[in-house]
Amino acid sequence: MATEQLPDLERFLALVGHLEERIHSLIEKTTFNEQEKKFIWDHIMVVPGKNDDL
Repeated sequence: MATEQLPDLERFLALVGHLEERIHSLIEKTTFNEQEKKFIWDHIMVVPGKNDDL
C-alpha cells in the first residue's frame, strides 16, 4: 500500500518544488532590497492549490 502512494508523494513534492521556483523568480523581479526578499522567502509557505498542475 505504501508503494502505491509514492507516485502521489513524488508528484506533490515536484509540484511544491516547481511553485517554489516560480515564487523565487517573482521575488527576484521585484524592487525589494535583499533583506526584504530574504524576509519574504523565510516566511512564505508554499501550499499547492486544487488547480495547480505541472
